Amino acid sequence: METKTPRLDNRTSADIYNQALELAKHYCPEWADKDWKPGHFDPDDPGLVIFKLFSKMSEHLVTQLNKIPDKHRIAFLDFMGIDLLAARSAHVPLTFYLAEGASGAEVPSGTSVASSKDPEVVFETEQDLRVMPAKLSAVYSINPADDTYTDHSNASATTDKFSVFGGGVEKSIDHVLYLGDEMLFDIRRPVKYLKIRFKGGNLSGEYFDHWSNGGISHGQITSTSGTQLEIPLTAIPVIKRSTVDDTDSFWLSVRPAGDTKVVDSVKLPEISAITADLTVSDILPEQAFSNDTPVDVKKGFYPFGEIPGAGDTLYIGSEEAFSKKDATVTLNIKLKDNSPTSVTLNWEFWDGKQWALLGISDGAGSTFVGNKAADFTDSTKAFTDSTNTAVSFTCPLIISTAINGQSNRWIRVKIVSGDYGKSSTFGVKSIDDVIKILPAEAALTEQQKNAIKKKLEETKYTWGEYTPSNLKSPFMESIAIQYDYQNKPVQEIKTYNNFHYKIVNMEKDKKFKPYEPPQDKRPALYLGFEYNKKIAGASISVYFAVKEKLFSAGLKWEYFFSNAQWKEFRVEDETNSFTTGGIVFLHIPSDITNTAEFGKNLCWLRISPKNEQALSLPELKGISPNTVWAVNSSTVKDEILGSGTGKPGLLLSFSKKPVLEGEVIEIKEAGIPPDSEIKALESETGVNPLRLVKDEKTGEIKEIWISWNETRDFALSGPAGRHYTLDRLNGKIFFGDGKRGMLPPRGTNNVVAREYKSGGGSKGNQEPGAVTSLKRKISNIESVTNHISSSGGKDQENLEKAITRGPHALKNRGSAVTREDFEWLALEASQDVVKAKCIPNPGGKIYIIIVPDRDEETPLPESGMIDTVEKYLKERALVTIRSNDRIEVTGPRYEKIDVYLTATLKPFVESVNARERITEELRTFLHPLKGGQHGEGWDFGDGIFISEVAAVVESLEGIDYITDIKLEKYLFSWEDVPGSDSGKLLAFLKDELGFNLVDTAKITKTDQDTNIHVLIAEKSVDITLDADKGTALLKTSDKRTYNLQIREENGKLGVYRSEQAASGDARGVGYVTLGENTLPCAGTINVDTG
Repeated sequence: METKTPRLDNRTSADIYNQALELAKHYCPEWADKDWKPGHFDPDDPGLVIFKLFSKMSEHLVTQLNKIPDKHRIAFLDFMGIDLLAARSAHVPLTFYLAEGASGAEVPSGTSVASSKDPEVVFETEQDLRVMPAKLSAVYSINPADDTYTDHSNASATTDKFSVFGGGVEKSIDHVLYLGDEMLFDIRRPVKYLKIRFKGGNLSGEYFDHWSNGGISHGQITSTSGTQLEIPLTAIPVIKRSTVDDTDSFWLSVRPAGDTKVVDSVKLPEISAITADLTVSDILPEQAFSNDTPVDVKKGFYPFGEIPGAGDTLYIGSEEAFSKKDATVTLNIKLKDNSPTSVTLNWEFWDGKQWALLGISDGAGSTFVGNKAADFTDSTKAFTDSTNTAVSFTCPLIISTAINGQSNRWIRVKIVSGDYGKSSTFGVKSIDDVIKILPAEAALTEQQKNAIKKKLEETKYTWGEYTPSNLKSPFMESIAIQYDYQNKPVQEIKTYNNFHYKIVNMEKDKKFKPYEPPQDKRPALYLGFEYNKKIAGASISVYFAVKEKLFSAGLKWEYFFSNAQWKEFRVEDETNSFTTGGIVFLHIPSDITNTAEFGKNLCWLRISPKNEQALSLPELKGISPNTVWAVNSSTVKDEILGSGTGKPGLLLSFSKKPVLEGEVIEIKEAGIPPDSEIKALESETGVNPLRLVKDEKTGEIKEIWISWNETRDFALSGPAGRHYTLDRLNGKIFFGDGKRGMLPPRGTNNVVAREYKSGGGSKGNQEPGAVTSLKRKISNIESVTNHISSSGGKDQENLEKAITRGPHALKNRGSAVTREDFEWLALEASQDVVKAKCIPNPGGKIYIIIVPDRDEETPLPESGMIDTVEKYLKERALVTIRSNDRIEVTGPRYEKIDVYLTATLKPFVESVNARERITEELRTFLHPLKGGQHGEGWDFGDGIFISEVAAVVESLEGIDYITDIKLEKYLFSWEDVPGSDSGKLLAFLKDELGFNLVDTAKITKTDQDTNIHVLIAEKSVDITLDADKGTALLKTSDKRTYNLQIREENGKLGVYRSEQAASGDARGVGYVTLGENTLPCAGTINVDTG
């Protein structure tokens, strides 16, 4: 590839002239007008005329300067100290995993782990690591302002990014009020009426809207000044026994309406009493006996048999109804006929020991209460009045027992006296009784009666009498049981808030809040570790992969230790409060205990921002315990480089190359150098260069070793200068000639590399999961891996790049001051960075947008690259910028450009192939790094012209001409403004329409959501929707108008900016602009070739 001639100075005469105008405003305010705009010129002003002449002459000098021959240029840069940048090593966090059942392991510093993709790429751990049995089982975040939480437990263990407080996966925190009652809610059939009544304060219907997971509906809620709610429940199904927080009962549950938030900023309901009204009817007895004969209650029956008598008994069994202690039980009985008589019935129940009296009823209508608490009434008058059908009583505690071998809860009705009439009879009469009924009996004398008696006795006849029946046995055509509760207090109350149950004791608590906001007053991230005694009092090294930095308010780290208390503990945080990826050393206190959070009993840590105003935490890409930093290098110790010859120009070689920075070169000398020379060496590195080897017994000095220092060249090194130069790429070390640089003394094997590292280069940038091969087995370690890619590896710079970089390096001298400085230093920080853009924020923040060298359609930097560049820039920025954490490195924003094109082909050109070639060519043209007119990519904020698109297509073989081109850029979703797409609308107004101060804009919707009004300072914008025509008209307060296009996609209206060139104007001047932090990428490519 041909080397481009670098430009030392890119300024034109216009640039120089405008720069002079700006300087004049500052240095010559009495002459220069502060309102001068760029390009301002007045031919009658001699000062401005001189500026014009000056700028033209300067442009000529710049042109000449840019024509310096490369040989001279290289010599100049070399003289100015611009060397080829050495190779750099990639860094990666390595996570170690224990073998099953292992209680811990030690990973020493310098442990080597190779890449499974390229075994020659080796990483060494930078410090000792104690691998703890600390399994991270749960990761949750909570956002109390929105009453939401997110479960990140699965995402935290993968390389998928996850937003700690968002990303569309947040769930509402569950708030539930549980009502349990063994009697009231033991509902075994659908019922028509159940009313729940709440008393208290701040009572509002939306907090009691969702019953039993939506299985029960409610009617119109009646509210009384917020102090009482009556909620009629409808379509109530069978309620089955269930367990809530280890309590077995029949439960109803109620939740707030779906969009109701339980937060501190609203008044939440308080409850002082919960009662219920319930009616369950049409219950058929499960069993019934007339004495010992079973009866079918569905077909009608004689309760006491067809000829009832004293002692006859009706047994009625109903587990469902007679288990409802304190309910009003009503037997709805339909009798066939009236049976007026003087019968008396005893109504009884089994109390576990005997048949206890409920009440007494008789045919006269009298009712005698046998159990005052039972409140017994019988309107049937002991089954004699068919016009009245109810027998009711307050249900006592009826104990189950067996009747005729059938176990149930029973009541019985027993005839204790009287009857329902007599059956027909034939009786025998005495002769005296016969005589008494003779018609003339009254006129007969006693003698006559005796004669008649004697005569009758002689006949031997038996005299009888027939009595007709008056029996009316009661017949039940049907019997159904109903039970009612009125204003019954609910037996058991529990609340479930923030993943914790709470038992409510109304007698003790008097009143309670059914819903409680999160205890956290600010967003928090929870880490749950499986309980293990080993982690108490231990230090755990945890890597947090930060994908995007959204906040830096400082973090508070807490642990749960006892009695629902959280306490801060000590951490060593490399991430600077999650503003960059790094390792956090958690020094776990010894009194940590497990507790239940989010329904999981674990050892919990809580991380929250110190600043209560902080609304969001970063986007993470993984959390990995037992992680240590590793560098792409191999350490070599005590390598003998060679022997001093005492002659000039000594050249020695390292066994491994390239040689990374940080080597220690020692030379054995005959005597201890003078203090002045020792101090001179120490002043260069800050390290004492003298190392003495003594006899262990006598203490006598046996060897004297001196550390020599690297220098760029020997120009400033004298005869006593213990210096060397390095060719790191080729592993060569050079020494001086005795005049410029001291000669190593003559000796054998007296030049030693006490320690150096070899490695580095771009091959060290390995993908996630590649660094897995331990070079040496470590006890109790099962595996090792890298959850994120290694980054920062860089090959030694080539000459072409050094020539291009040199002028900028001379200008910035390694310091980031201007925009251009930040951009060039970002490119210098990593070879993978191919584009950089510095955008200062009015609030003082400095954003550096970087683009990695990737083939994807939308290349985005990974967290490792972002961290590398950010660290590099911070080290070179002004102290005031560095200390205030004003530098933030991030990736670009991409905007999809849709192209709709109609082209006419030349004869005999196949249309399908032509469409494919045009589509592929346009996708390449719109690629952020490979596109543009020259194939070198797009610059931030470039405009994409229709004429350029036309030129690309027309250059293809087989294309005759273009008839129509339309470029479209997606702006925002109509439904999401105001809302999540407000930023996109404001970016469009700023980047394309030139509106400033968009951060202060107020956005409202009017006219039934058909108009968006934006107020920016004293200016305004109105966008009016015409959905039928598929357009929207944008009008500004300064009378500009723009037509926008509307398309429905995924149920929402997308708003697009469109530029179109019709037939005959396909090479028009229309274009689509991009924001200053934005690059294009290919969207929809629609090609029509007729």
